[in-house]
Amino acid sequence: MTDAKVARCAKVNLSSDPMVLQRFMEYLGRYAVRDEAVKKILLLAGLSTYSRDPLNLFLKGPSSIGKSFNVANALKFLGGDVWWLGGLSPTALVHEYGVLIDPESGEEVPDDWKDTRLEELLKENRLDKDELDAKEKRLAAKLKRQAQGEYREIAKRSYYMVELRHKILVFLEAPHPLTYQMLKPILSHDQINLTFKFTDKVGRGTLRTKTVVLSGWPATVFCTSDPKYVEDLATRGFTITPEMSEEKYRAANVLYGTRKAFLPEPDKELPIFAEYIGHLEAFLTLQNIVVLVPYGPELGEAYPHALARDMRDLPHFLALIEMFAAFHAFQRPVLEIDGEKKAILATMQDFLEAYGLLREFGETTRSGLPAHILRVFHEVMLPLSREQPEGFRYEELVRRHNETFPENVVSTKTMYRWTAELSAIGYVDTQPDPAAPRFKLIKVLKNPQDVLSHLLGTLAGSFSLESLKKWWNTLRQRYSSETKIALKIFDSDASLDELYEKFYCKIGAERNNVIENEKSLNQPPSIEKGTQTFSEDERERPRASFQTLDYLRQNFHAGTQQAFEKVVIESGLSKEEAEKLFLRLVDQGELAMDPEGWWRWTK
Repeated sequence: MTDAKVARCAKVNLSSDPMVLQRFMEYLGRYAVRDEAVKKILLLAGLSTYSRDPLNLFLKGPSSIGKSFNVANALKFLGGDVWWLGGLSPTALVHEYGVLIDPESGEEVPDDWKDTRLEELLKENRLDKDELDAKEKRLAAKLKRQAQGEYREIAKRSYYMVELRHKILVFLEAPHPLTYQMLKPILSHDQINLTFKFTDKVGRGTLRTKTVVLSGWPATVFCTSDPKYVEDLATRGFTITPEMSEEKYRAANVLYGTRKAFLPEPDKELPIFAEYIGHLEAFLTLQNIVVLVPYGPELGEAYPHALARDMRDLPHFLALIEMFAAFHAFQRPVLEIDGEKKAILATMQDFLEAYGLLREFGETTRSGLPAHILRVFHEVMLPLSREQPEGFRYEELVRRHNETFPENVVSTKTMYRWTAELSAIGYVDTQPDPAAPRFKLIKVLKNPQDVLSHLLGTLAGSFSLESLKKWWNTLRQRYSSETKIALKIFDSDASLDELYEKFYCKIGAERNNVIENEKSLNQPPSIEKGTQTFSEDERERPRASFQTLDYLRQNFHAGTQQAFEKVVIESGLSKEEAEKLFLRLVDQGELAMDPEGWWRWTK
């Protein structure tokens, strides 16, 4: 990038740019290709460490698909708050990151406490350690033993504090099993401070029980090619798999080859983006600003509740909504109490963005399995089960898989492992073949439904202006009549009607009624961009059930035509309608191909 371009970028006020997240994604795209959803949620997870509900991410999938690489790029804005960890044992955690605290004073016991205490004792006895005679040396040795004894007494009653608040723990390898046990309640956000005891070697053949207190909730990222070691932790966050496609591998190779063809240039944009993250950190932590979700009760009612883990998934989803709002903190409405900013309000745009991102990895999160195993289930096992409902053998499964994915040929041993993981979550079962009991038959038990598909429409019908007013009245009742409570939009007072019109009616009841009226007339709703409406003959116009171009812009940034159509199809349109929508946007100049061959938005 030229200096002129960098200068223009520096002049952009990211705080007031509604596309600020897109700016970050475009920047990251120059270092890590594709994997838009992975990079986005990693960036938000890093920022979440400064929130009241940090996120936990589990990146699953085979080695060499970009798990660690994506993490390194997405979190480089966070600097020293990121702890890069390998096989971490509790002892290593304490020794490397722990601070000894004296419970009597509540203060830290520094590493040089013994030396400092010895200096005090020498000074009290008017001894100069550099000029000692034989008698004074004996006294100095006695004072040294006294300092050591005092330190041992302090160490016995003290505990080690590991401050995890505002930290991002990145586990590149599987930590020690005992570290797992320590992490479970931390990742669940059960208690803010947790106490553990372990034995440590303090001398020759001497073991001593030590107490450690883990304080605060960090954001965590687990990178692994072994899906088993985080099975018990997976319900405590989002599970996501980086993209595994030839298009990505080709683009990554081209990018790497291009870098080797030219001299490296200094990254002049990184400080600009890191400074913005620093502003957000200060806003959230120094001013103790939280994020409120006014439509939280309606979302809780609409969210799936068939599984016990749904009780954990909803808080994670709400935390994701909060992070989208936090990332745009300087553009969101603000709640002031007695003239002080106390909270920013998550808008419907934050819900739409979080919902679109969740759709990318909803099944991997709910199942806890990586995407490549789920792909085998949907694209190989389900078709086989329709042909052979009584069950099919491993040999047939392997043959069909290798025909379907010739670029990723697997062995029977690998298929055994994948089937066992699918069986563990109840997707399939294995039984002896009645015709040949020494062989196993694989039978599909269920075809899991997309339980999130109705979430958007359900929330649209439940959150209205009346709902917003109800939230406001409930909030107001929590304070005395003398307390001054105000809503601000860009530092100006705002009424509930203004707030709803600007930030919440995008999928509100009024919009829902319009859509229902259009459906009743057999007229598919038009796709809107701002206030402009694109209309065409009904036979040619694609449907847009609850979808807007704003929503598509948030979920598609750059890629192939197939990638764009995939996003459109996930919104509820058919493949034919997605193709028509793509061609129409190209004709109108909304989409264009960049020099690298990727389709991008032009505005």
